[in-house]
Amino acid sequence: MTGAYPRDLAVSAAVFGLAALLWATWAQAHPPRGWWWRAVLGLGSFAGIALAVLGTVLLARLWATPTAIEPGTTAFVVYVVVFWVELAFAVVLAILAVRAGWSDFVSPALLALVGLDLIVLAPALHQPFLFVPAVLLIGVAAWALFAPSDDIARSFWCGILGAPVFLAAGAWAALATG
Repeated sequence: MTGAYPRDLAVSAAVFGLAALLWATWAQAHPPRGWWWRAVLGLGSFAGIALAVLGTVLLARLWATPTAIEPGTTAFVVYVVVFWVELAFAVVLAILAVRAGWSDFVSPALLALVGLDLIVLAPALHQPFLFVPAVLLIGVAAWALFAPSDDIARSFWCGILGAPVFLAAGAWAALATG
């Protein structure tokens, strides 16, 4: 992780916090029976909100520091292109999966897409630490594809295993802002 761009690390903390909130919330669609799982997922959602707020506060404090994605730079172009390609691919993928009756596979497919996105962005943003959550998220997505799913949604596996990855990476980025 590089401290040359603390502002980008603050953004990473905020975005990873929001991602943890979203995945932990999506996981509540059809978790295993019992209040325990909902409590754990609720705590994950709450931790995601807290990390997103912390990242936003850090970002406000560090706004005047340099960023790797200054408009006009190669990193900025890569970021914008990756964002729009990922968004378009995610929408098309979700529509096709739902129409084919494979809606339970949308969550792991999108989580794998997020992991691939981080692999592309890590060098562009000069943040090699992003490779770690990328590999872990792709692994979680692969696990969710083959995990028991008779009465548990695949989104549960993505959220219960993916949200902690987002929280850990976001906390790491927040701590590294100095």
